Amino acid sequence: MFGKVCTILPLSSWIGPNVWRYIAAFILEFEGRDVTVENINHYIFYAKQLGRESSNHFLGEMMPLPKPSKKSIKPYESIWSSVDDYYDEAANNRLSLIRKTIIENQNVKLIVSYDRTLTEMMLNYFSSTIEIVSTWNFKHKQYTLYKITFSNERSI
Repeated sequence: MFGKVCTILPLSSWIGPNVWRYIAAFILEFEGRDVTVENINHYIFYAKQLGRESSNHFLGEMMPLPKPSKKSIKPYESIWSSVDDYYDEAANNRLSLIRKTIIENQNVKLIVSYDRTLTEMMLNYFSSTIEIVSTWNFKHKQYTLYKITFSNERSI
């Protein structure tokens, strides 16, 4: 890397749609606040409220390894031969860590999951303590709101 100049691109310069912006918009609406570009940017980049320990939501990666695509296991093929092998080995440990984090942080009131495969993994993991609250369709897609009850009688 000698002789190369690295430029750091600040996250606030991202102008296109990205998951963080959609999550922030959802949370702002959930909190009864105005969902505007300015409020979303302020929430994420200036107030830095997205995913904070003191926040009312939990933000985390279910399967956090950076990969070129969802179906690729590169550059980890020397460890796992497929994405399914990675999921099989890591999922229960990751879900256990997520559960522990939610239980220990009483401020968490909301979990948003947007990847169908990973959501199904989470639903299976919490199956004995989860119930459907409501379902609805929007633009030909189905959405579901669940309630998870933890052993300490706390529900999210």
